[in-house]
Amino acid sequence: MLRGEILKELSVDAHTADLTLLLTNKHKLEILIASAGYETYQFSIQNKRYIGLGSGEIALFEDN
Repeated sequence: MLRGEILKELSVDAHTADLTLLLTNKHKLEILIASAGYETYQFSIQNKRYIGLGSGEIALFEDN
């Protein structure tokens, strides 16, 4: 269903650290966080890797 979709916007809820990805064709992917003390998610989009931190922040690493 998401094949060929392009990420248009990425947002983090300041209170819950839940992650919302808005894609083309009005698709929305929500990642709900179950723990606030550990790395809660990790995913890659092309050469960028996103890691959800327990503090609610996102660490971003780019492959060269």
